[in-house]
Amino acid sequence: LKYDTSQLKHLDLERQAYVFLDVTIFPIIDSNGKVSNAVIQHIDITARKAAEEALSKSEDRYRTLVDNAAEGIFVIQNGKVVFANPKAFIMVDYRLDEREPKYFVDFIHPEDRAMVIERHLRRLSGEEFEETYTVRLIDRQGNIRWVRITSAGINWENSPATLTLAT
Repeated sequence: LKYDTSQLKHLDLERQAYVFLDVTIFPIIDSNGKVSNAVIQHIDITARKAAEEALSKSEDRYRTLVDNAAEGIFVIQNGKVVFANPKAFIMVDYRLDEREPKYFVDFIHPEDRAMVIERHLRRLSGEEFEETYTVRLIDRQGNIRWVRITSAGINWENSPATLTLAT
């Protein structure tokens, strides 16, 4: 099918520009089964592409910050660690590929568990109180590590959770 570009609208631009187009072509078939014409639909998706690019950059910045943080970052929901950054995995001696959610109390020293659970539940209920305190973590090998944690109640994937930073 020949495409007569002389009939296209030509724009005189003050500066060079580009657009992203979503193009759909519908062939028109004649009685002999040959393409005689086509309907071409152009939809300008430049704004959508710009938004996607901005989101991608934002995600890259977030990932860089979280993955390189000096603190362990844990998100605790329904009693389980549902998110942890690489430093958090190091603190509890797990490999990054071991992403199955674990109960957060499994990483807390038995003498500190009651206090940590009580504070976790108070945060989930929206109560505000001291957000930084010291506890003992237990890694996979049973080693004890003293850490200072700072926790806050958050909404994670439309459900209440706590965000905990461990140093």
